[in-house]
Amino acid sequence: MGGYQFYDIDGPCYALDPETVVQLVRVGEITAPAAEEVADRSKGDMLSKGLAVIQTLWFVTQCIARSFEHLPLTNLEVITLAYTVITVAMYIAWWEKPLNVRCPIRVSIRAIGSHVTHENGKWHHDGIGGTIMDWVRAYIDGTQDKLVKLEGLEGVPTFWTGMATRDVTLLAHFVSIFVAVSFAAVHYITWSSAFPSPLEQQLWRWSTVGITGVPVALLACLMLARLSSTGCANAKHWSLGWWGGACGLVVLAIGGPIYICARGTLFGLSFITLRFLPITAYRIVQWSELIPHI
Repeated sequence: MGGYQFYDIDGPCYALDPETVVQLVRVGEITAPAAEEVADRSKGDMLSKGLAVIQTLWFVTQCIARSFEHLPLTNLEVITLAYTVITVAMYIAWWEKPLNVRCPIRVSIRAIGSHVTHENGKWHHDGIGGTIMDWVRAYIDGTQDKLVKLEGLEGVPTFWTGMATRDVTLLAHFVSIFVAVSFAAVHYITWSSAFPSPLEQQLWRWSTVGITGVPVALLACLMLARLSSTGCANAKHWSLGWWGGACGLVVLAIGGPIYICARGTLFGLSFITLRFLPITAYRIVQWSELIPHI
């Protein structure tokens, strides 16, 4: 993530990719930092992360407590609860990631020139370029970073991770789809709740089905791609098979606009329906009845 940067006599040049760093560690040109050293460079700490997690979990606890007391959740509360799924997933994935590291470790030109070799004599990936279809396909199979050239950049893009292995890419796809489906599933809580009008209830239901169906369709494409790429199991970097890629493009072309419209509709309805709420929606949780106390 840009922790090592190539320097020459004129100053910083560009961040090193993970493959280059691994090679330099293997030849002893640089020493891999300990976990404590990496954590020491982070601007975040357990306190700041812990407070954010506690605040999120407290909201979830209140929503659960309301169900125990048979108090309804408003659509705004439900959509906020759904976003906590994404929040928790991000915190789990990035818990150990250093925050706002501004001073990378310098690597001199001598170390680069003497020890590091790259396939086909390239310092970086294929570079910025390719057709629109190349970019779309790359974002489908999670290999978009191969189209990013680090040379000339003093840092790395925010979500740049480098080329992942086949197994890691496959796991990332499944985790992303699982989070997306979990996010959508929360919206079913108010499936049978009272709405100001039948139209708004139908819009909520169909939008919920829409944001559920698109990730499931992508999962089907992923499984198809998995089957069609078994003949390429020894490839260095895993990519979707032709059939999976074609189906993925169709799903994105049709399902993408549907998903965006459905998400926008749910967001709008969460505020519009506040004009008509049952009396019980204004009641608060009586914690003294839920928690034993003296």
